[in-house]
Amino acid sequence: MVEHKSFMNMRWEMKTVDESDVERLSTVLGLPKLVARVLCSRGFSEPSSALEFMKPSIERLHDPFLMADMDLAVKRIISALRNREVILIHGDYDADGICATALLSSKLSQWGSKVYWFIPDRFVDGYGVSMRAINAARSVGATLMITCDCGITSYKEVEYARSLGIDTVIVDHHSPKGFLPNAVAILNPKRLDCKYPFKELSATGVALKLLCAIADEGKFESPLDDELCLDLVGIATIADVVPLVDENRSLAWHGLNALSKRSRVGLRKLMECAGLRSSRITGAHVSFIIAPRLNAPGRLEDARDALRLLLARNETEAEALAVRLDELNRERQDEEERVLEEALELVAERVDLSSDLVIVLSSHRWHQGVIGIVASRLVELFHRPTILISVEGETGKGSCRSIQGFDIAMALDSCSNLLVSYGGHQMAAGLVIREENIEKLRFAINEIARQWLSENELTAKLNIDAQVHPNELSLDVAHKMMLFEPCGCGNPKPTLALFGVKVIESNIHGSGGKHLRILAEAYGTELEFVGYRMSHMVDTLTAGHSIDLCFTLGIPHSDPSKLSLQIKALRHHSDR
Repeated sequence: MVEHKSFMNMRWEMKTVDESDVERLSTVLGLPKLVARVLCSRGFSEPSSALEFMKPSIERLHDPFLMADMDLAVKRIISALRNREVILIHGDYDADGICATALLSSKLSQWGSKVYWFIPDRFVDGYGVSMRAINAARSVGATLMITCDCGITSYKEVEYARSLGIDTVIVDHHSPKGFLPNAVAILNPKRLDCKYPFKELSATGVALKLLCAIADEGKFESPLDDELCLDLVGIATIADVVPLVDENRSLAWHGLNALSKRSRVGLRKLMECAGLRSSRITGAHVSFIIAPRLNAPGRLEDARDALRLLLARNETEAEALAVRLDELNRERQDEEERVLEEALELVAERVDLSSDLVIVLSSHRWHQGVIGIVASRLVELFHRPTILISVEGETGKGSCRSIQGFDIAMALDSCSNLLVSYGGHQMAAGLVIREENIEKLRFAINEIARQWLSENELTAKLNIDAQVHPNELSLDVAHKMMLFEPCGCGNPKPTLALFGVKVIESNIHGSGGKHLRILAEAYGTELEFVGYRMSHMVDTLTAGHSIDLCFTLGIPHSDPSKLSLQIKALRHHSDR
């Protein structure tokens, strides 16, 4: 493993709070002071705002008809329902696209339509609406196609569908590029002319808003009252790494409640296969256990098995699919580790982090299904926007991941002359490029980064919610910390800090020698910490060494009777 120092190079920032607010919040709401302090550090110092944050109401979502074209989409779909038209739902091969397809397919079928679905093959169709999908729609007699998590740049494909008498409603959340396709309706809160007040919904979130509007207009039961709708939007909202604020927090919170009831047979079997026994499902369970298994088929083979799992109705079928997804996830992990090792070696050989503000790497040996995950890992390790490109023949397919302050989709706009195709969001994008242009892209996008990124933005920042005393770390407090769920993008797990902790011993922990275990003493109390993928630090942590630790407090799903202290960052105490 190539050594790096990123966990020590973060800028630590401690949030300050008014202790009188902490006392009041703790007293009024009956919360441990540490939990109240974290709530205050997050801006929830008033009991009313803290209560709304901890238990967001599903009734306070924005009116779906505020979204541009919602009236047109509802009118066309209700007409299709009443006239018994055949509808094709065109999804995508990631968790968000699969959940949106399952959501629309199952609900429109329930409301009386004949529904078919199409999930593209990453390796045959690539991203977006394909001519093969439109021909499939024609072959089943569809007169309406609804796209999920794609379509915003499918100009030619939408025109082709129109020529065959197939109308298109686009349900997407990716950034538009210039003009819009000639569809019947385009639901996308990122449209420049869209006045919808919240722009960061997942595609499944947009699909849910569409169903809410159809239910309202067509007098159907609300999907907000259906656990088999909320579980899907909860998974997608967390898995697609959209900010867990505003509507997304409400949707994810109620989605986790629905997931915890395990009403969907496919997800119940998937959790059993993964050994997930916790009664309460958390954002971390979705991010690290459920979503990777839903994504694995689309990364390595055929994403349709993930959709079949979500739509499965009997336990035998669901169990077989869950076992297969679990096997594919293990294969994905092995492939990811191999690509990560090679990428780290290339960073060491070819990248000068003092001058290369964007990491751009390519290889003929990399599986295109895992380069997005590996790009995210490099962003975590080096805090640099990263583009990894899997080359086959003369063409490369790339995955891009970014940092705050660098809009990767906008940067690709500026390099569009070098690209065959591209699309995405501020923080993530995909591209297709001729191999001969990869080095030109590396040069061009680094020039852009030098203009856009400041030195401050190039230093990873770690926001600390509270400094703690060891006697505040208890199972009761850990359970109360669950009130911050769902945690993820825009609402990270509460970050706690201990300063001047004395190392008793440190060693490599877990299978594969990747993780770090530290037994330490703070204020006379022995504590055990684990740092995932931090084993390279073990030689710097000798007995008696004084360190500062940032960590999260949790309860491992494998043993609910224990505390989990997971290291986010550490440094020598003298570096303060």
